[in-house]
Amino acid sequence: MTLGLPLFIVLLSLKMCNCAEMKIGQVVKLDLFKFYPLFSSYMTKLQIGSPPKVLNVVIDTGSDLTWVDCSNVKVLPFFVLSDCHNLELIKYLCDNTGNIFMQTRPNFYNLLESRTSKISSCEEGSRCTFDVSYKDGSASSGYYVSDNINFSSFLPNSSPSHFSSRVIFGCSTMRTVNPKVDGILGLGRGKDSLPSQLSAQQVSPEVISHCLAREGGGGYLIMGEVVEVGITYTPLIPSKSLYNVDLESISVNGMQIKSTTSPGNSGTIFDSGTTLTVLVADLYDPLVGAVSAAVNKPIIPGESFPNITLNFAGSASILLMPQDYVQDEGYLCLGFQRDEDISILGDLVLRDKVVVYDQPRERIGLLTRDLLEVHWPQPCPSFVKFIAVVPIRNDSAET
Repeated sequence: MTLGLPLFIVLLSLKMCNCAEMKIGQVVKLDLFKFYPLFSSYMTKLQIGSPPKVLNVVIDTGSDLTWVDCSNVKVLPFFVLSDCHNLELIKYLCDNTGNIFMQTRPNFYNLLESRTSKISSCEEGSRCTFDVSYKDGSASSGYYVSDNINFSSFLPNSSPSHFSSRVIFGCSTMRTVNPKVDGILGLGRGKDSLPSQLSAQQVSPEVISHCLAREGGGGYLIMGEVVEVGITYTPLIPSKSLYNVDLESISVNGMQIKSTTSPGNSGTIFDSGTTLTVLVADLYDPLVGAVSAAVNKPIIPGESFPNITLNFAGSASILLMPQDYVQDEGYLCLGFQRDEDISILGDLVLRDKVVVYDQPRERIGLLTRDLLEVHWPQPCPSFVKFIAVVPIRNDSAET
């Protein structure tokens, strides 16, 4: 990626709701972590309800719905249904296997214990229910509730202040997602996502950014508008519910592999909730061939493999060094999967990079490690440390 200087991040103001003393120019920062260094998802802690309950949720730009475990949740071990997308079958197993497959949840949201909880009603006062399934075969179902989610506003070199916003989310009563997590934080483009709900309340614009740290599995999720001359952008494909962009080509050692798939189809999805990168066949097959041909023998991890560049529409690109796509687990494997229909960029290739999801301007911004490291040895801590918050006057905003 070719980015300009100077390298600094400017976050524009957020208007916070339900807080008369909140000052213009503050942003929301959520710390990230992982349970396992390599293949677990990036997570953050949400404080939900009054009094607040702290829950560990996966940050997922590949889905809209936020949901958390409720007190009566039934959890099927993921391996039982790892290849199953049939929610009816999952429900049947839940109803007919007793406690054989069930796992108890030590941490969950109990709406009866929260003073601010409400059950979302549909026709004739019945509960509004949800069923959601994911590409990896995991699934969750339950009913909608609303409650306060507590946030901390962030200003460099100052103490955080706190506020809450009422958000509609799913109360899961059955799911197969990794039992180590308490739910999913939906950050997609749809109206049910957390950014969309906060934007509708004039709490913040529909702009989020993250830096997923490679070392230690930490990093940050920022809710706020980013302005940076060094960030390059690629347009989002219109009329898509996810963060779909046009991956025009992949470069390996000067050889360019072009996609023959029309960008008007699904495009390539930025998905922080997925680990590996999934590529359509017309990109995957020649890429694996090019990497294999370029590998120096004997193989030395981190040295024998070539750099790879992902080239997007609008001149944006991502440089992948071997550590971004080669996994060493006693044997070496490429962090790519083949698919006939869809391409997804998972967190392996997004680590140590600033990714900006700018919904109002329909674009994704990229600031990659190769330029960050010129000035900042640790990209993700530096991303937050060098933030400059610029107050923006908003005469029409209510306080």
